[in-house]
Amino acid sequence: MRLSIQTADACVDIDASYTPDDPIRQLIAALCTATRGDAARVWWHLEPDGYFLHFEPDGDRIHLRLDFAPDSNRARARNVLMLDGTAREILLPFWRFLRRFQSGEPHGEHWPDIDYRDLDVIADRLRHPQSRDVEPTRQESH
Repeated sequence: MRLSIQTADACVDIDASYTPDDPIRQLIAALCTATRGDAARVWWHLEPDGYFLHFEPDGDRIHLRLDFAPDSNRARARNVLMLDGTAREILLPFWRFLRRFQSGEPHGEHWPDIDYRDLDVIADRLRHPQSRDVEPTRQESH
């Protein structure tokens, strides 16, 4: 599964595996958590390396940090990208990525089933930040 993160200064291409942890499910949970105002992280496993994508809410702002970790070892991670913006500026492109990913199904016989219902909760929270108390359909990441 391929994800590209592009900014004015950089482009990072991630070709992630769905094992051992499905990054799509992690991303859905992370967006739910971040739109609620809590920090969240997604592990994009590259077998054996990995990227760790961090969303850190700060009031009406979101700090995004992407770290590359050889052998997926967080202790050896180095920062490759940092962004700061509103929740809509930072999170909406990931929500759009998930919708595109959803519309491209099926993803192969080995890709696990994904529950996309929380994308509506995320969209509502992005449109109406005061709706942070809208409950997702499954447990958010902590």
